[in-house]
Parts: sequence; C-alpha cells; structure tokens
Amino acid sequence: RYENEPYKFYFERGINRLRLVSLAEPMAIAAIKLRQVTPAPRYAEIAAGYDSLGYQPARDVFIKIQGEEAILRSDASLFAVFDQGDPTVEPYHPAQIRLNSIGGHRWRQAGDWIAWEFEVPADGLYQIAIKAKQDLQRGAYSVRRVMMDGKVPFAELQNVEFPYSSRYRMVLLGDGQQPYLFYLTRGKHTLTLEVTLGRLAPILKMTEESLYRLNTLYRQIIMITSANPDPLRSYQLERRIPGLVDGLREQAEMVATMARDFEETTGERGGHTAVLRDLERLLRQMADRPHVIPTLLEEYRDAIGSLGTWLITTREQPLQIDYIIVSSPGQAL
Repeated sequence: RYENEPYKFYFERGINRLRLVSLAEPMAIAAIKLRQVTPAPRYAEIAAGYDSLGYQPARDVFIKIQGEEAILRSDASLFAVFDQGDPTVEPYHPAQIRLNSIGGHRWRQAGDWIAWEFEVPADGLYQIAIKAKQDLQRGAYSVRRVMMDGKVPFAELQNVEFPYSSRYRMVLLGDGQQPYLFYLTRGKHTLTLEVTLGRLAPILKMTEESLYRLNTLYRQIIMITSANPDPLRSYQLERRIPGLVDGLREQAEMVATMARDFEETTGERGGHTAVLRDLERLLRQMADRPHVIPTLLEEYRDAIGSLGTWLITTREQPLQIDYIIVSSPGQAL
C-alpha cells in the first residue's frame, strides 16, 4: 500500500456496474459502500474554532490506557506481549512474565491497526501522549495514522512519526512546540492507530519500479552471456542490447535519488542507505565500462537481491506500545 489516501473512482450519472473477479482464495463480502471522502482539515483551522464554540480545556483528568488492553485488532497476531527489557514498562517484573505491551515486530505491515476504548468524565479539550518504542529499524522511523472514533481529526495525524529508540519514549501528539488538543464529549471514545508508510511511500514505490527494471536488464544480459559468462570473451553487450548503457545510467540516477530522498526524509545517513549507495556505484561502473559487465554480473545479481531485501525491510513499520495517556492539557506525563 503505497498510497496514503483512498483511491477515487469516477462514476457517471445513472446506473454503474462494479465487478469483483476472483483470482485466489475465498472471500466473504458483507456490504459495499460508495461515499465521498472529506479531507481532514489542518489543526490550525480546527483550533481556531475552539474559542468561538466555547470549548474549554478539561481539568484534573489523567487517564492511562494500557497497550495490552486493546479492544479491537485488524489481525489475530496483534496480541498482548511481554517486555522484560525495560523496567519502566507497566506492569513489570524482573523474572515473571507480564503481558505488558502490544505490537513490536508483529505490528509492522501497512494497513494493520489496533484500537483502544476509553471514557472521559466531561466535555472538553484533551491532550494525548503515547509511550512507544521503535527499536527494530535503526536509521528509520515508524508511522501511524491516528483516528478518533473512526475518523482522522485533522490532517497532521495522517502520518505521525515514531523515530528509532532503544528505549520507550513518551510521544506527545503535537507540533513539537504545543500539544494538539482534542475536543471530546463526555463518555466513551475509541482511539485507533493504523500502520502507514507516510513520507516513505513515494520512495518505496520508486524502489519497486527500479527493482523491476533492474531485473529486466539482468534477464536481457544473461540471455546473451548465460548466468556464468566466460570472463575471456567479449560479448559486446552495449551493441547487442539496445539501450543497455542508457538504462544502467538511468537506474543509477534513480537509485541516487532514492538514497538522497531517504536521507532527507529520515534525517539519517549510514548503514540503511549503504545498499543504495553501493548499487549506485556499481551501476555507474557498468555503464561507464560496458566490457566489464560480464565480470560484474554476479555482483549485480546480488545487489538486486539486496535491494529487494532493503525494500521489504524498509516497508515494515514496527512499533511497540506500553500505554497511552489521555489527560488535561498541561498534565505531567
């Protein structure tokens, strides 16, 4: 799922036909609904109307929702787990097993979601903080869409980023300066966190397209050289495969763009982009010296495999949650 927004379909006035064709595996359909999608407004627009509507901050409210007490999950594998690696987790015991968190490496695929229910004692404005840990993807972050009662309250919550940390961190939903305030009516509400790819989506989509093109070039090469080329033979690949050199240079530029965009997006450089940088150098070498392509073919094949592994790994968005706090603005977390 490389698109963060739902697909939009154009229908003509009158009767239209929607057909679902079975390709594999059984599926049950309860209902199909067609509806318009209303974009979530910016937080500034929502907050500007709080005063005119008479909304006031709640007072003396502190609600702690344990992560393992989720009421709904998108997948059976998203169950409560125990974490003995951090004594700040609740509940904690140094020897006995305690189901004290949820998520981790199981909660990593785009579209997976977990929901919690809580109850507030009065109408008012509340802040929300999440104690979470993303310790599996060094040099990257995990992304979650935040929904309240099934809807994204404002656009900034479409993609909330949780950076890498070896320990749990308290993430206050806000702009880095001030917390976002949520207007909640008295009673029960449902908070849902859904895995998304966020700003990484276009980079991963580009990676998948590049991977397909690199495999195509590899197949074209081995049709002439075989998988084990003779190192003493001149195959003249640049003449026998039209567009080979240009294709290699084009992919080198694309991989360089992917690496640059990834570093700008995550703010990290190093090990996670080394696969992309190494592949870029290899492609430039092959484009500049086509006669050495047969001797570099095995390295090229392995680099394509590494890129596929990088795509799968980067697409995963693991996150482990200890607890969530819904409180009055200004409460110590």
